[in-house]
Amino acid sequence: NCTTSNPEVHVHSEKRIIGVPDPSGALETKKFRLHAAFGPEESDATIYSQIVAPLVDVAKNGGRAACIAYGQTGSGKTYSMTQMQERAAEDLEDLFGQQDGDRANLNTTTVSFFELRGEMCFDLLSDRNELTIRQDTSGGIVIGGLSRSTVGSVEELKSSMNRGSELRRTAATTGNAQSSRSHAFCDIRFGGEGSE
Repeated sequence: NCTTSNPEVHVHSEKRIIGVPDPSGALETKKFRLHAAFGPEESDATIYSQIVAPLVDVAKNGGRAACIAYGQTGSGKTYSMTQMQERAAEDLEDLFGQQDGDRANLNTTTVSFFELRGEMCFDLLSDRNELTIRQDTSGGIVIGGLSRSTVGSVEELKSSMNRGSELRRTAATTGNAQSSRSHAFCDIRFGGEGSE
């Protein structure tokens, strides 16, 4: 069942000194506090209604929202996040209906989708063009060369997300014949140029 009382995850890893494993073989523990944790018995519909739907509402009302999945390789993160994207796109349908007349520029919807694989970054909506990652003067992260596509309907948004998902790198693991071998970020923005 879902645990919503800010569960804490402890990640144990080999202790390293300046990137080199500690000769003593010691382990270090990093702690992460989550908004929620779900077991394998939870449905995508439950996860969406409890976690993602409220985030979609925040974004629709001008805020910023992000959903991040964390778990063991082969545990279904990519599958579940794909389901979350599809449902979120459907919940955005009312915004596309507002793109008439004078409000068209205010309600422009754009999408970008990129993949991080090791030290490399690729644009999943532009034939996997390699991108640069840098830091701006205020300390923010900038993805140089990232394309942004304007979408005018739920179908166009889903098509962009599906196209990006198909270009992700996968490989077989012991637990999954087509496991994602990277981290992917799908960014949807509402409003005119530069809006978030």
